[in-house]
This record gives sequence, structure tokens and C-alpha cells, in this order.
Amino acid sequence: MALTPEERGFLRAHPVLRLGVGVAFPPFQYVEKKLGKPAFKGMVSDYVKLLSQRLGVRMEPVFDIPFKQALAMGRAREIDVFPAVADTPERREFLIYTKPYLSYPLVIITRDDSPFVGSVEDLHGKKVAIVKTLATYSKFLNDQPGLAVDFQLEKDIPSVLTAVSLGKADACVVNLAVASYLINTLGFSNLHVAAPTFWGNNKLAMGVRNDWPLLAGILQKGLDSLSVEETSAIVQRWISLRYENPQIPWLVNRVVIPGGIATIVIFALVMWWNRRLRREVTVRERAEQALRESEERFSKAFHANPAAMVISNIDDGKIFDVNDRWISLMGFAREEAIGKTAVEVGGWVDIERRAKFVEKLKAEGTVFDFEADLRAKNKKVKAAVLSAETIEIGGEKVLLVVVSDITERKEMERALRESESRLRAVFDNTPVCLNLKDLEGRYLLVNKPYEEWFGRSAEEVIGKKASEFLPDNMEVETFTDTERRVLESGEVLELDVTIPRAEREVLEKGEPLKKEGKSLRYDGTLHDRYLIKFPVKSEDGSINAIGTVAVDVTERKSMERQLHHAQKMEAVGQLTGGIAHDFNNHLQVIQGNLELVMDGSEGDGNRIRQCVNRALVASQRGGKLTQQLLAFSRKQTLYPEPTDANQLVEGMLDILVRTLGEEIEIKTDLKEEIDPITIDRNGLENAILNLAVNAKNAMPNGGRLTIGCAPKVLADERVTEDGVLPVGRYVEMSVTDTGQGMPPEVLARALEPFFTTREVGEGSGLGLSMVYGFARQSDGHMTLESEVDAGTTVRILIPAARQVDTPAAAEKTGKESTPGAGSGTVLVVEDDPDVRQSAVMVLKAHGYNTREAEDAFAALEMLREDDNVDVLFSDVVMPKGMNGLELAREVTELHPGLR
Repeated sequence: MALTPEERGFLRAHPVLRLGVGVAFPPFQYVEKKLGKPAFKGMVSDYVKLLSQRLGVRMEPVFDIPFKQALAMGRAREIDVFPAVADTPERREFLIYTKPYLSYPLVIITRDDSPFVGSVEDLHGKKVAIVKTLATYSKFLNDQPGLAVDFQLEKDIPSVLTAVSLGKADACVVNLAVASYLINTLGFSNLHVAAPTFWGNNKLAMGVRNDWPLLAGILQKGLDSLSVEETSAIVQRWISLRYENPQIPWLVNRVVIPGGIATIVIFALVMWWNRRLRREVTVRERAEQALRESEERFSKAFHANPAAMVISNIDDGKIFDVNDRWISLMGFAREEAIGKTAVEVGGWVDIERRAKFVEKLKAEGTVFDFEADLRAKNKKVKAAVLSAETIEIGGEKVLLVVVSDITERKEMERALRESESRLRAVFDNTPVCLNLKDLEGRYLLVNKPYEEWFGRSAEEVIGKKASEFLPDNMEVETFTDTERRVLESGEVLELDVTIPRAEREVLEKGEPLKKEGKSLRYDGTLHDRYLIKFPVKSEDGSINAIGTVAVDVTERKSMERQLHHAQKMEAVGQLTGGIAHDFNNHLQVIQGNLELVMDGSEGDGNRIRQCVNRALVASQRGGKLTQQLLAFSRKQTLYPEPTDANQLVEGMLDILVRTLGEEIEIKTDLKEEIDPITIDRNGLENAILNLAVNAKNAMPNGGRLTIGCAPKVLADERVTEDGVLPVGRYVEMSVTDTGQGMPPEVLARALEPFFTTREVGEGSGLGLSMVYGFARQSDGHMTLESEVDAGTTVRILIPAARQVDTPAAAEKTGKESTPGAGSGTVLVVEDDPDVRQSAVMVLKAHGYNTREAEDAFAALEMLREDDNVDVLFSDVVMPKGMNGLELAREVTELHPGLR
């Protein structure tokens, strides 16, 4: 055999072929069991053995399954070859065929005592035994659609013959070879051939799964290579030996094989048939009666048919008859149509279209699904589909035209096109990027803004993944979480990169996903974009696509940044003005009193002390203002320690009662199950006292103040205005009053420094901003809730302490003891010369020896050269990168005995 390299490669790759032999069809094919072991038998089996040897492959039957299941397995590509099957429309959906290599005539089998049956038409109204999965059943349905037959379904042909023999069915239609084999083998003595079907020989071919066309060609070459001697031997073995039954004298025992195709000779059958016709003198009368009955049935079916029908003369097109549905569709009376052509009736809108219909009918003999517009009597145009074929009525050939009204369907299609056009207009003119992808990440739909964003037309995008058309610098704009993990850990991560991570999240959750990020435009500019990815679901709820809406928010983000900057500058201006105003007042007091002392006008010692005292008070107020500013700016020095918030609140109740007065009722709501917190106790007490005083001012006529402590757990990160609160356990402290509350515009500015609604002199406006700064510096957060006439609630969220078993005191000054008056040397570290000189003078006035340094590094150098220092006295905030606390730690390590 001459096989191509590709064909030989296919056979090497598929050395075993699975055969579907689920139907018992002797003598062509059947399964015989000996000692429980199945064996493939028959003419087809011999063909398969020859082909196996010639092609060098094993063809293994799949046993013990009915033919219906075998067909289902073939459709699922679990069976590779059906060695002998008839070609039917249903099987063409999953099989391709070789040329037929076996054929046989179909005959009608009845009992000896049955009424005369002269043709398939005579089976009308009778019970016919049949196997549904065989091609004979399809022939009844396709070739005899008007024949009313009561089918008796059986599992195989022996059961079919048994049903006829026992009187359960009137007749059956089987092939001549199978009938002769089984009647002889099973001993059905009361059966005979009633008539041929004249349906033509039923041809068998090899059916191959349709995704292996190469195998079909290989098998055809194998069949073509078989010699006449080889095929004759097969037929002689299985056919001629079975034709010895003297009860069936009409069986032939000769097989002719023209061109390699085995064909059972039916000449003897036809001769026998002619003799029988001569014996049946009433056949013609019955046939005429059957014809009249058939025409009556056709007439009833024609007029009652739900499809519009017209019968016309083939030569001149004049209408013979129309049915009721045509009259209803076109609006003409039957009398207005009969005897006229369709053109004369006025049914065709486009005469040229009719000419094409007639031309096609003459050329092909039949016309199917020909679309045309027809005009009804009321002048309305109907969209229709025409099918036409020639039939015979009363011995005369006429044209039957079936008219299907598709006007409603056309209207729906037009409405759908208009709807799609409107949606497309909205889709393309929406000022955001829209796209739709399938589950593998391929684009199904994009709009015009999307094309403009990426610089690609829809034709370049549809059916592709982003990685196939986007340049490398546009595929990944920023690091993803996964990429950061790779960079930080140095590990190799195996990822599913079929579609982007955000789209996988949509598929997994089945819910829309909203996010913001950076994205490159095709011109290389980096933009801020807001994305919404959403699932598109089928009627059954399964996801079949992913949609994306991308909004360019670059301009909005820029405006937000400008607004934020303007608001920050306004707050800075307000802060600067407030500081300047308050410090100027304090400095004026100090300056005025010192000038009185300097000019000697206040000579009396008591008057001088009063002036100095007023200056000291002013300087203390300035210092307090400085502490408030440090708290606001989160730069104050804190000494956090493990603290029980409930105990702290309870310890403050006495001072709160004295501070707020009898008009304010104080209540507590302290939950017992709260965790300890790590916080500066003094700072927290000052914050609560500050909030309590604010609450009192909001309740001039008295009211109720409630202080609460409760546990709080953050399961997810909480994004705040200036940071993120991590997941974990917290304690929420709340201060609630029943005061006047704040309108929205005041609430929005309540945390701004120096913002106040009080009269001048009643408050600095730093209270709430100071508490807010303290909370943030303590790794917590503060929120305000307020409505007019509904009071105000301030909530402070503080992280729970991580370690509560060693509540050691904070490092405040190293050791608690101080040297005695006039004893020891003090190193003064201060970057401001005036402040440093003032401190030195005070220390000297108390009898201490002093050394001076302008910053932490100068102090360390001094201590390395001379360790004759007993006490370090240092500012906290200093320049050059080392503050007072850091200096204290360095000095303690250098000189452990230094205080």
C-alpha cells in the first residue's frame, strides 16, 4: 500500500483503533460468545482482519454495549471507527465515511397468513416492527413522511422477526441477506418476503470520527487494495452457505462484486415478484383504491396544514389550489387566486426576485429557503421564505410551494439591529473605556475610547489577549503584590497568568471589583484610572465573560491634589497667624514687665517681684502653647507604658467632677473585657480632660457627659485620612455629650489648628487638633460624630498592648535622684545659645559647675575627652540627626554612672 509519511506517522501514533460493533447484524456483523468470551464475527469481521494485517494496527471491538450507546460513545470520540454503518444526517454530525463497500436490498417481511402487501404504502395503518437505531427507521421518517405507521420498537433484528412471527407486529422491513440468514438460522417457518421496497440498496461504509480525516483516507486506501478474490471469498463464506433453505426458494446464492463492492443480486427476487403479481389479479384495483385514499389524505393534510401552501401548473404557473393558511396570510379569497398566476394576483413585490426564483427552480428542480417579499390584498408587505418541489397528483406533475411567514421574525431582527445600533452609539460615545473579554482573556468587544487609549483599532484587538498586541512597557505599569513578594523574598512563585489577577478575582467571587491604579496611554503618558471589573452571566448563572469600565481620573486627581494643597496652605496660614498672635501677646507681657524692671521705675522689691512674676506667667503660657503645638504636630515627647484604660478613667472622675461642676452629670460605660493599652498616661489624661472641657462648653445649661471604653477588633485594614490602621485588637475610648452639636460645615473644620467658634480669649482652637495629634502619635486614630441638637461623640481608637507582663517605668531621666545643691558638674546641651546661657545661669546660681555643648555630637566628644560630668541636662529636639533621648542612650552606654 502506498501511504504518505504523514499517514504512516498517524498509524504509528495510533497503533490501536477502537471499533463500534454494538449492533447484531448477521451475516454482516455480530458478536458470538464462547465460554463467556466475546468474538467479532461476520463479513465485516473478515474485512477488518484483512485491513488490520495490511495497515499494521490492531482494531479492537468495544463489546457488550448496545448500538445506541456505541453511537453516543462515537459522538464523544470514545470510539474511533464503526466498521459497517449506513450514512444518515444524524451520524454526519460526528462521522466521516469511506466509500460504501457492502450493499443490500431492503424487503418487506410478513407472515404467511397476512393480508396482501404490495409496497411500502400498503403498510399505512399497520404495526411495523423496527430497530430505531438502524437506517431503516430514518428512511421511514424521511422518505415516507405522510405514512401513518405504528412502530413496534425492538432492540435488534432477531427480535423484529420474532415480533412478526408471533403476531405482535404486522410486518418488518429488513435487508434480504440478513432476513435469509436469520430465518434459516432461527427457523421462522411462517415468514415470507411480501414485497421489495424499491428504496434502493442500503449501503454500508466505514464511519470514522470526524476529527481524524486522515484515518478515513487510510482505510479507503486499504479497502481499495483488497483484491476481487479476497472479497469474493468473504462473501462466499457468509452468504452462499446460508441459501440452502428449501422453504425460501427465492433466495439467491450468488454474489457479484463489480469494482470491489459486494452487491447481492436481486434478479431472482424481481422474477419471483413478477410471477406473484400475475397471480394477484386484484393488485391494480387495490393500488387504485390506495391512490384515491392517498390523494384524499394529501388533500386533508394540504388544507389543514399550518404552513401556507400553493399548488400551481409547472408550465404556465397558474394556481390550481391554495390552502386556508395561504388565504389567511394573503387576504385573497380562493376564487380570486385559482386560475391566475402569482404575478396576476399581485403577490410578488419584486418581479426580478420572482424571476430568480423561477430560474433556480428550473435549474435545480427544487427550491428551499428562498426569501422574498409578498404583497397581501390589503397592500401590506409580508416577508416570506418559499420552498418548492414537484409532486404528482392524479398522475399529473404539479408544483407545490410552501410559504412561511417570517414578517415577525424580520421585525424582531430589525428591532434588534436598531437596538444594537443605539447601544453601540452609547457604547462608543461614552467617555470611558469599555471592553468585554472571554474567560481566557481574549477581547470580545471594545469601544472607541478604548481604541483611542491604546492606539489600536477594534480589528487589531478582537480575539486577542492584551499581551499579544500591547507593547512590553504597557503590559505592566506598576508592581503587583505578587511581584513585590518575589522581590522581597527572592523566591520563585508559580502563577496562573491566563488572565490578570483582578479578572481572576472576579471569576472566583462572581462579584464586581473596584480599584484605582496607574496606567500608561499609548503615547507614553502615565494616567490615574478607576477600574470596575464585573462578571457577565448566562441564564443559568454561570459566568461567560468579564467586562471592564475604565475611567481616566487623572484630571480629578490633579484637582484633588491642588485642593488639598490649598486647604493645607490655608491651615498653615491660620496656624501661623494664631501662633504669631498668641506668642506676640505673651512676649508683650514679658517685654513690658522687663522694661519696667530695667528702667528702674519699679524700685520697690515687691513691685519688681510682681513684674518678674507676670513675665514668668506669660512665659509659662508660651510654654503651654508650645506643648499644644508639639502635640498637634505629633512631635511631643511621649512616655508610653502599659495602661488599663478603665482604671485611668475611674481615677479621673474626681478631677472631672471638680472641673465640670454640678451642672454636668458624668456617667461611665466601661466594658470589663478590654485589653491593656500602651500609651502615655499623662497625655491620655490631658486628652480626656480637654475633651471634657470642650463638652462642658457645648452644654452651657448643663447636660450629661458619658465616657466609655470598649474592645474593638479590626478584621481589615482601615484607611484613614493620613495613614492606615492595621488589622488587630484595639480599645475604643469615647466621650459623648448631650450638647448643642455641630453643623456639617463646622464639623468639617473642627480638627483644624486654631479653628474655634468661641469668642476671642475663650480658647486657642488647638484642643481637638492636639487630641487628634496625640492619638495619631500613639499609633491610633480619632473620629468626630456630631449633629445639631444631638450632641457630639469623640472616639479615640488605641492599639491593644503587645506585652503587659513587665510594666516597667518609662525612661524619663535615667535615675530619679538628683545631686545636692552646689554638688557636681552638669553638662548642658542646647542648640539655642540664649536658652543654653539661661540654663547655665540658673544652675550656677544653685551652686552647680557647668559645661556647655551646642549639639549631641559636641556633647559626646566632650564626654570622651573628659568624663568628669555628673549630670546630663539636654534639650529633646536638636539638629544634626540626634535628639536628646538618643543622646541619653549613647551617654548611658559610655558612662553608666552618669545621671
